[in-house]
Amino acid sequence: MRKSIRIVAAAVAVVAAVSWAAQPIIGDERAMPFHLDQTAIEAGKVQEGDLIEYGKYLFAARFTKLDGAGRPGSTGSGLPTRRPTINARALLRTSGPDANSCASCHSEPSVGGAGSFAVNVFVGAQEREPILESVSGAFSAERKTSSLFGSGLIELAAREMTQDMHGLRKQAVQEAARTGKRVTLPLLTKGVSFGFIGADPNGTVITEKIEGVDKDLVVRPWSQKGVVTSLRTFTVTALNHHHGIQASERFGIRRTGSRDFDRDGVEDEIMEGDITALAVYQATLPAPRQVVADNPAQASAVARGRAAFSSAGCAACHLQALPLRSSIFNEPGPYNLEGTLRQSEVKRTFQVDLASLAGSHLKRNENGQVLVEAFTDLKRHRIADPETPMFANEVVSQGFAPTDEFLTKRLWEVGSTLGAFGHRGDITTLNDVILAHGGEAKGARLKYGALSSQDRGALIEFLRSMQTPVVPVEIQPNFLSSRLWALADLKGDNTAVASVDGAEQIASRALAAAERAEKTRDRIASLSTRIDYESAKLGNRQRVSVEGDVVAPLPRSILAEIEAELNASPLANHPTRTAIVKSVQRAQQALETAHRAADLALHKAAIANSNGVVLTPTGYIPPDAILLNLRRFRAQGDSTAMYRELAAWSEDLAFRAEQMGQQVATASLRLEALANKNFALLSAGAAK
Repeated sequence: MRKSIRIVAAAVAVVAAVSWAAQPIIGDERAMPFHLDQTAIEAGKVQEGDLIEYGKYLFAARFTKLDGAGRPGSTGSGLPTRRPTINARALLRTSGPDANSCASCHSEPSVGGAGSFAVNVFVGAQEREPILESVSGAFSAERKTSSLFGSGLIELAAREMTQDMHGLRKQAVQEAARTGKRVTLPLLTKGVSFGFIGADPNGTVITEKIEGVDKDLVVRPWSQKGVVTSLRTFTVTALNHHHGIQASERFGIRRTGSRDFDRDGVEDEIMEGDITALAVYQATLPAPRQVVADNPAQASAVARGRAAFSSAGCAACHLQALPLRSSIFNEPGPYNLEGTLRQSEVKRTFQVDLASLAGSHLKRNENGQVLVEAFTDLKRHRIADPETPMFANEVVSQGFAPTDEFLTKRLWEVGSTLGAFGHRGDITTLNDVILAHGGEAKGARLKYGALSSQDRGALIEFLRSMQTPVVPVEIQPNFLSSRLWALADLKGDNTAVASVDGAEQIASRALAAAERAEKTRDRIASLSTRIDYESAKLGNRQRVSVEGDVVAPLPRSILAEIEAELNASPLANHPTRTAIVKSVQRAQQALETAHRAADLALHKAAIANSNGVVLTPTGYIPPDAILLNLRRFRAQGDSTAMYRELAAWSEDLAFRAEQMGQQVATASLRLEALANKNFALLSAGAAK
């Protein structure tokens, strides 16, 4: 049974006296002169206050190229994806990296908060190859920087809702098997309905009536589309996207076979312990709260506005409070996916009781449960329609979320983001953002419009009263205190994070690569459907016929030769051999399917202004080199090296698929932009 470290939050954390093996280096411009040892955290050697303080330091740090800032050889994608060429741009507002500190954007009203329109991010641009310099909505989704205050409580609510719905899914399967009939159950958790889940007697799960959440029933509370599972996942992805700082748990040798995946000359840029500190710091940021002015008239208006908020139907989605069964935050969390440190990969989770933190003002219900008064249901809703299309102004999809669906905005800090509302932060008044609601929110908008001017004003005053606390960050960026320097000497048993040379870890690398190839294959299929749609809009205008292959032939398959080498080696009956070979086979099959789909999609996307250059998914390793190395390592009796070679080949196959995926994505966006431009011209002509 996995153990947990629980440290009472009220205790004052003091680092014990240790011998200072780590010392500052005069003139050192790194923000991270050392990395916090994850195994020391798991061994209970890092106190809660010190972990939070170090996370705060990293959040405010200004990363330099000496830390590994920049990613010249890879994209900002959440999946490790190399560029076929080197990008020399250190900072770029569109494709990124676009900042050298988390606090550069999360800064209002204090570090950890939201950001103004000036620091908007262009979601999707970071994945493009070549780099994208346009801010056009045809190529990326412009988004406002969201506040992280109260984020630990939000994630706890999401975890419990996920647990509830997984329990309902299991119940449906069991009841269907017992009764021999299809069973359908309502997906209801914390007063929020996510539709229905069904199951047939044969174990088939029916997901067609699920709404507002992905089909896996994991409530993902991060990003405005609700597509990111945890603060840890969000942090690992954002570090690469915005700073070019690549976390070893996703971009390191265990997952990619490289300690310097982005080829910037810096290895192991940020480690598991550092990410744990960042995640725990964000999770412990205090929750926003209502601040009512001393003025009696304003106080009365806030009370009246709360009533108007409910009567207008706003609370149907902006649910006032979500109750928690437990206020204990575990890091890492229970639903992290491959590429983010998972509970199965650590000996102990780190625990902090969010309700016992100093300055906590959390209310409880009659059952003693902590209330997360965030005014959200953590569900995606369609909030646009032809009559009010403001929130349907994106064309680039994110995750599996439709472009006109957004996660219900957390309103508990809305009074601290005045003048920057909506997912882009480009609506300047609360009145206007309310009137922009359509789709599922149309009824509430109409009721708001029917209120008296006094009630509308009171409702606005109520919203303005919900504010983020101002928390001073008394840290000078890139200057470590003696308290934090002492953390450098804390070491664990070096077994909590698995060895990179173990057969199981190498098999995990090969499997992760196979899954990357399959995700890219599926992405190309989805993009091909988008190309069909945009081609239909465009008709035959500016279309050209391209003869021959658009994608160069793939290298020959060496699966049979790999099998022959393994059969002649000591690995012939090794238990891990089957798993690794299967991963290579999956990667090869996914690549071949992706190749056929990409060639067809690029033919269909051919337009008059295309350059006609044949795409060559080159990869980095010639197949003959893999076979040569396998023979050499077999002769040396080095089984581990043979496994590493196979994992590297699986990763290379995945990279070749990703190259094609990037090209199909670029072609899709270019075709979409052309179709939209053509449609606009035709509409203008018709209007005349």
